[in-house]
Amino acid sequence: SPLVETAWMDNKIAFSNCQMKDIAIMLERRFDIRIEFKNQHIMEYRYTGIFDDESLEDILNIMKISKPFNYKLNGKKLTIMN
Repeated sequence: SPLVETAWMDNKIAFSNCQMKDIAIMLERRFDIRIEFKNQHIMEYRYTGIFDDESLEDILNIMKISKPFNYKLNGKKLTIMN
């Protein structure tokens, strides 16, 4: 969608039917963190969303609503598990 394609210009995070492993790369860059998956299956989850000023935890908590997972944030390291 055009909104997703131009989102980076507005400093938004946007993804359309993207796999979690690709979203993780966006989140790592945006929030200067390292993401580790304890469950490889979660890397294949797909999400659609557009985020503006939300915090990392806000984004994760919104994503969890449609396809659940658990996470632990410890400093600059985010661990995603089931």
